[in-house]
Amino acid sequence: MSAFFKWIPLWGWIVLALLIASTYLAVRLENVTTDRDTVALERDAEREKIRQLTAANESRKKTQKLLLDLDTRHTQEQARADEKNAAMLTAVATGARRVYVNASCPAVRTAAPSTGQSDEESRAQLDPAVAERILHTGVDGDDAIRQLSALQEYVERVCLGQSR
Repeated sequence: MSAFFKWIPLWGWIVLALLIASTYLAVRLENVTTDRDTVALERDAEREKIRQLTAANESRKKTQKLLLDLDTRHTQEQARADEKNAAMLTAVATGARRVYVNASCPAVRTAAPSTGQSDEESRAQLDPAVAERILHTGVDGDDAIRQLSALQEYVERVCLGQSR
């Protein structure tokens, strides 16, 4: 076997060693390049994930601010309406304000008026308790309308993303 080694000149062994070393380095370079590309793809994916999470967080903050603004505005509107309604209901309950309805009585006939009936003859005053119940019904309806309007605005602005 040593005769075989002696048969190949030294420069042949050097070329063979260089060929093996360059093949090894080429394989290692390919592995390093593949690893580098994999790391770059993972890094880009993580950056995209962070960008998406940041965008989602900004959207959430914007939605929370919009909800807070809507809630504040509608709460203030409700408080103003409640204050106005409470004053009106108190005035009716105490008799400071009176509620009248148009009325006519076909059984009672008077002489035909020359210029028409006056306001006093064609209206009747409601009992304060009855007037208060009627006003409460109106207030409840107004509250329901305000709540429905608030819900519609919420759906338009938050759910559908439309602005007024």
